[in-house]
Amino acid sequence: MYRYLETFLGESCKAVWESYKQTFPQEFQAQTKIGPNPYNFTNKIHVLLTGEDPNSGLVALQRNALIKLEQLSISNWIHIKNFLKDYFYYCTISGNTFNEELGKKLFNKLSGALGREIEERWYKREGVVQDPTTLWSIGQKINHIMEILTEKCTNIQIQKQLKQNEMNFCKTMIYTTQSYDKEPSKPRRYKKRIDHNRRPYKYKKYFLKKIYVIL
Repeated sequence: MYRYLETFLGESCKAVWESYKQTFPQEFQAQTKIGPNPYNFTNKIHVLLTGEDPNSGLVALQRNALIKLEQLSISNWIHIKNFLKDYFYYCTISGNTFNEELGKKLFNKLSGALGREIEERWYKREGVVQDPTTLWSIGQKINHIMEILTEKCTNIQIQKQLKQNEMNFCKTMIYTTQSYDKEPSKPRRYKKRIDHNRRPYKYKKYFLKKIYVIL
């Protein structure tokens, strides 16, 4: 089986494997006696190339991911998308997708009144209220955050559209109870001044002369 698996190795990787068989023949024989398990072969290749055991390496990766989670912070909401992406990545790598404490830390890292509103609305969300003991994944909480932010952005856009210069329809089409007896004001027109010959009145122009006094 080992000879068959060796055919899938690249040139440099195969050279490392051949060097291992020549340098440690007894260890190689013990490796083959373990049994025809492809995992043992790939595990040994990983150790030869990286110098790390895949199992212990995974533990180190999870530990580093937890450290990264503690270091993550956000002070400007413009970076919220990248922040949530990194938080989700490190949560999944560390194996804490359903960790309740990391979910609370996610809400605590959101700054300002908006962050507190997002957290409060999560605990009032349908499903969370009915069964507060259910373990919710970090992905579901991130999706909740994005829903609230999308709602906020939509409301801001609506407010921009309802500016005073875009609400002229209120004067002619839609009336409130306070404006039934009122008519829309008309723009005032000013008549042009004309003289007795029905011609536009021309204003006299006055020029001031400078007088120099020589003493």
